[in-house]
Amino acid sequence: MVAPKRPSDNHGSIRIRFTHNGIRFTLGSLGQYGDSIALKHAQTICDRIALDIASGNFTATNNGELALKYNPSAIGDFIKQAKKGIQDSIKDLPTEKEPTLIELLEKRLENKFSTPDKAVIVLLKKYHREIESIDDAQNFITWLKTERGVSNSTIQRYQNTLKVVSPFFRQVKIEIESKPLPKPFTAEETREIIDWFQVSEYYCHYADYVKFLFLTGTRTSEAIGLQWKHIDFNRNLLFIYESLGRNKNNTSHRVRKTTKTNKMREFPIAHGLLEMLTTRYEQSDKNPESLVFPSPKGHPIDDHNFSQRIWAKCLKELGIEHRPQYNTRHTFISHFLEKTKDVVKCASLTHGSKSGIQTIYNNYAGIINRVEVPELF
Repeated sequence: MVAPKRPSDNHGSIRIRFTHNGIRFTLGSLGQYGDSIALKHAQTICDRIALDIASGNFTATNNGELALKYNPSAIGDFIKQAKKGIQDSIKDLPTEKEPTLIELLEKRLENKFSTPDKAVIVLLKKYHREIESIDDAQNFITWLKTERGVSNSTIQRYQNTLKVVSPFFRQVKIEIESKPLPKPFTAEETREIIDWFQVSEYYCHYADYVKFLFLTGTRTSEAIGLQWKHIDFNRNLLFIYESLGRNKNNTSHRVRKTTKTNKMREFPIAHGLLEMLTTRYEQSDKNPESLVFPSPKGHPIDDHNFSQRIWAKCLKELGIEHRPQYNTRHTFISHFLEKTKDVVKCASLTHGSKSGIQTIYNNYAGIINRVEVPELF
């Protein structure tokens, strides 16, 4: 045991160093060695330590306890040094690598938390740059449009996928050009299409399905998923509150879910629709869970296959300008408004929500507010 006899000069600063019970003690922050008052104060501390050691009253086991008892005014400096040492140690620790955007999307796909578009994962790999800021996200969107030629509507779908796992994409703005709706089928074209299916040797099975689409304006997934339990023949009402949507964008594997607006719609069955549905019901197994419009093999209709092969063939043979099969909904709304101008009733039949009223006003203003020019001369 060696008690301190006098303070030492540590590059101009006063320092007390000694060894006790095998522990090397150091006490600093005592002032400058050239300061006589500070030096006398340090000598007094040396004497106190030596006296405590000799009398058995020295209890410090580390430099912190030493400073706390013999130089408490310097304890703040000691704490700062200790904190710095801890922070430096933390910096030296290996850190876990943050997952990339691609890894996050692939993980969600693997765990089936959602259905991220596989195409956007492929595009991110081809982009060869990390997305680490809002500017990076905006540059990726710009790259999709200018370099890859991706349409705005598809980019918006990709953004909806990306913003689930990246906050940067939540703040990216995409300008969507408004495109006019394709012209609806005329009443004559509608009759020709329905007649084509009714007399077709190979596709007459779909005649009632096509007629139903034109007469109700339902969404394709709603018509495909329609079951007999959704029809009340006593009150002649059709209840639309479920759809059979694509599973992971696969048209041959579908999942039953609520409608797009999560609202139930009541549709009155009349004008040829009642007779058709009644006949189909009498010829069915009358099971409430059975599909009203199954495929020839009894499965849900594959709308992609139907549209590409059968619908396209029908329009081509009839010499009618091609428009997507979903245009049946647009056709119903257009003709309904042409005859009634009643936006509220139309929205209740086709959307089932107040937002549908605004949607119809936005897309069908030309029909609703059509100006009739009187004979002037």
